Amino acid sequence: MEAISLIARGHLDKDVTTVVLSFIGGVLLILFLYIGVKREGGKVLCGPTPWPVIGNVLQINLKKPHLTLAKWAREYGDVYAIRLFKQNIIVLSGEESIREALLLRANDFAGRPKLYRTDLQERSLHDIVWQTFTPRWLALRKIVHRSLRAYGLGLREIEAKSMHEINRLLDIFESKRGAAFDPHMEIYTTVANIMLVLLVGKSLPYGHRDIYNIKRLNELFNEGFSAGQSRLLDLLPWLRYTGIKSFNQLSEGLQIREDLHARYVEPLKGSFDPENVKCVVESLILAHKNTHHLSGHAGHIGEESIREAFTNLILAGTDTTFTAIICFILLMASHPDVQDRLRDEIDQVVGKDRRPTLSDRQNMPYMGATLFELLRYISHIPLAIPHCTTVDTQVMGYSIPKDTQIYINLWGLHHDERYWERPWTFDPSRFLDENGHVLPPDHATRKRLLTFSAGRRVCLGEALAKSRLFLFTSSLLQRFTLQPDGVLPSTDPRDFEMGLVLHPDNFKIKAVPRL
Repeated sequence: MEAISLIARGHLDKDVTTVVLSFIGGVLLILFLYIGVKREGGKVLCGPTPWPVIGNVLQINLKKPHLTLAKWAREYGDVYAIRLFKQNIIVLSGEESIREALLLRANDFAGRPKLYRTDLQERSLHDIVWQTFTPRWLALRKIVHRSLRAYGLGLREIEAKSMHEINRLLDIFESKRGAAFDPHMEIYTTVANIMLVLLVGKSLPYGHRDIYNIKRLNELFNEGFSAGQSRLLDLLPWLRYTGIKSFNQLSEGLQIREDLHARYVEPLKGSFDPENVKCVVESLILAHKNTHHLSGHAGHIGEESIREAFTNLILAGTDTTFTAIICFILLMASHPDVQDRLRDEIDQVVGKDRRPTLSDRQNMPYMGATLFELLRYISHIPLAIPHCTTVDTQVMGYSIPKDTQIYINLWGLHHDERYWERPWTFDPSRFLDENGHVLPPDHATRKRLLTFSAGRRVCLGEALAKSRLFLFTSSLLQRFTLQPDGVLPSTDPRDFEMGLVLHPDNFKIKAVPRL
């Protein structure tokens, strides 16, 4: 106040006056941004104080943003606000806030934000993942879900198609004769082939160029759509002219995507038999033909939606399951005590004369608990794909305007010490009751595990992913003992590499055949 008084009386020279006025202006701007971010209605919404113009961008670890968001949740609570340039974002981290948003107010939080990265790919208008909450999206989701249930999620379909590919993989492991090898590409090929069989009715040989193309596309979109550095492209689209990495990644991915569509989706349009639909894409083509008269209405599924559904399902269905299996192998090689107990359970329930089936799951509680703990511990999808409010709403008493972007911090939820004792310890027993049974779905611990999200945007492939994961892991341990080759990379998920999906460093293992 004294400085302002001196300025008013002309007692400061011009340079000092400029400095003081600049300082005052900066303070006022910070206060303006602070209030704009932190007040949503009458209840004060806390969060890290944003810098002028850029907000909290420089305060976030852009390589591992989930770690920063979890740290801020411990400081500011389960609901807090951040600002990235001019974009206000609400971060939900605690169980109560996340469940209120996704389940109790499901429609209010079911939208998707309009992002430059999705517009670049022309995805936000036609696909399942990025299209916002509209009657058209609801109709498309129902059609795709129905197609998955009819042509992929029946128990017999899963076991027949998945086990054929898994047995091919296990034979490759057998051929290594206990020598050290890197299992990544073989496992990726197997998971991708299971998805290709379900989606387009064919699998590919090991080493086929399109397995590598699918893997490359996953890598490009994994990095290009991550919440870290690539997020800058949404905030500052002009960066595409500077050669920013994320723009180049998405552009390369777009070309690979179109090539895959041309080779695997387009040929089915003229060759499938409507009376004998054999895969998911054929069922979508049939739905397109049956709803052609509804063109322009919500119930119509367009050709673009068929192509995008293929892309959504092949990428999401491959990368997430692949990463979970790789992490399982890494953890088993690092925790021989857990591996021994799982193998004993497999021997007792399945034996050695037949392969595990999905019907064995109910009799294998330790395997069930181990897979739940795997998904909690690695939290390989640390942040759900951003949501957006569709109406003016609230959560935990905080008013949130329509079109506000929402980050669901699954990483923070799954490692919160309020809910999980020793959250950084891999401990399958936390999902078992005192009698050694898997905790029921309505148990508080199970309800806090939201790997596949919840509500309107719950993952369509949850049942498929869990089924494949069980068949992979139980079949693998039935035939092999997994041993490390030298020093393994860190099993601490805080050290994993960031993208849409977290993943550990590559490693080699020994798959020693069991006698």
